[in-house]
Amino acid sequence: MNRSTTVWTAAIALIAAVTLFSMSQQVTAADADKYVQGSYEVTAQTEVKISFGVGSLQLSHHDGDKVEVEIKATASDGGFWRSKGDVSRVELKATQKGHWLELVVPEQDNVQLEWQVKLPRVSSLDVELGIGEIKGKIASTDLAIDLGIGDVKLTLMGDVKSINMDVGVGDTKITGARHSSSERAIVTSSSSAQGNGQARINVDAGIGDVHIIIED
Repeated sequence: MNRSTTVWTAAIALIAAVTLFSMSQQVTAADADKYVQGSYEVTAQTEVKISFGVGSLQLSHHDGDKVEVEIKATASDGGFWRSKGDVSRVELKATQKGHWLELVVPEQDNVQLEWQVKLPRVSSLDVELGIGEIKGKIASTDLAIDLGIGDVKLTLMGDVKSINMDVGVGDTKITGARHSSSERAIVTSSSSAQGNGQARINVDAGIGDVHIIIED
């Protein structure tokens, strides 16, 4: 094999390697996101619970008879010391019995979830989130939120009976409710309010800001 042939062979091999590397990178990028959907029939007596580890929850109201769920799972780079997230393992697990609906995505390392949930009027909503944010606008209902680190900004349509919020490090705020009060220490904050409705609102957060808005 002469020098010219050797050079061309090496060049072709290099081009092939670069092409394969590029294809691998494209597949990796495409596999970085996963989409999960679900639809569940409910009534005004249904109690709904949502639980996941890291990400965001966007809530909205609609007049149907189903809870509509869309989730985008994104793998984050784990960095030098940790492995990259694996979205292929993300699964929405739904348990529905009588007037009870539980939606859970078991926590996965280095995976962030973006939930979009459309809610009709239900009896109650219970949310457990490790790190992230909860926001949106829904009909007033019994609401319990347990958040480790992050922010809450929710608008509730309709009067409520009571609101109680506590944050370990951060701020709490209530807008639009009758007879509200707030207390603040060095880093902690708590707010409460009373109304003429039926819904009871309870929010506990470790670190973050919580803002509840009441629209009659």
